[in-house]
Amino acid sequence: MLEAEATHRVITIANRTHCPVYLVNVSSMSAGDVVAAAKMQGKVVYAETTTAHATLTGLHYYHQDWSHAAAYVTVPPLRLDTNTSNYLMSLLANDTLNIVASDHRPFTTKQKAMGKEDFTKIPHGVSGVQDRMSIIWERGVVGGKMDENRFVAVTSSNAAKIHNLYPRKGRVIPGADADIVVWDPEATKTISASTQVQGGDVNLYENMRCHGVPLVTISRGRVVYENGVFMCAEGTGKFCPLRSFPDAVYKKLVQREKSLKLKGVDRTPYLGDVAVVMHAGKKETGTPLADTPTRPATRHGGMRDLHESSFSLSGSQIDDHVPKRASARILAPPGGRSSGIW
Repeated sequence: MLEAEATHRVITIANRTHCPVYLVNVSSMSAGDVVAAAKMQGKVVYAETTTAHATLTGLHYYHQDWSHAAAYVTVPPLRLDTNTSNYLMSLLANDTLNIVASDHRPFTTKQKAMGKEDFTKIPHGVSGVQDRMSIIWERGVVGGKMDENRFVAVTSSNAAKIHNLYPRKGRVIPGADADIVVWDPEATKTISASTQVQGGDVNLYENMRCHGVPLVTISRGRVVYENGVFMCAEGTGKFCPLRSFPDAVYKKLVQREKSLKLKGVDRTPYLGDVAVVMHAGKKETGTPLADTPTRPATRHGGMRDLHESSFSLSGSQIDDHVPKRASARILAPPGGRSSGIW
């Protein structure tokens, strides 16, 4: 519930200031529901989850092997509800969540052991970059949650659009960077820490069998991976500057501000007579009453008498103009007069 409250708060503040908001690491069903409700209301909200949160549960934290449990420590923590990961995958499929990120922060078992006596000192982070696409293909496409086009959107093109790299990234067209993955949807692989090249000595998906395997990866027109062999060197990456205000995000805000802008109304001037009307509810009550005299509120010597009231019924009263009814004395005893023969 705390995640949901914080999610609702930041969306509300962003909406009041006419700004888009991008939420990272959505990890609970309640927070996902807040994002869904905001989008239904037309608020400009984008949200991502991670591979771990969309496929794993926090039950690993109760494993008897401390090193196993520590390997899953991340922020936000994996949720104990076994329905959460399936729910987040559904939100990815229906566009409530826009992106699945790796949130790649691997640590070795020795590094995690910093918190062996105090769990708050365990470095929080898990690996996720190497097997991200295969895991989402297995749980999303093979699992019947999404089609191939949606898979491409949540793993590639949506991120490029939201972060203003599209169409240089996220699309195969002339003039783009030629970042291409040749994907074999029928091939399978078994995930293992012994064969991974990403950091860390533990894999959260140990022995998981996945459909969907990348055969070739091309970066800016160069083959950097083919059939299990990496052909790239450190330092070959290139910084990609980002322009502000991506069209995919801000165009709708610009149109919304135009539609909400106040516009004057051209009217034909009124040329008729003007009548003076008394204010509604105002009523003449006759001659104002004189000031009500009050008895002195102080004793002789200037000291106030706290036991004496300054309120007095002497002088003019508000109902003085109302005719007084003639008084009548009733001479019957209580209960009325009675008579009888005894």
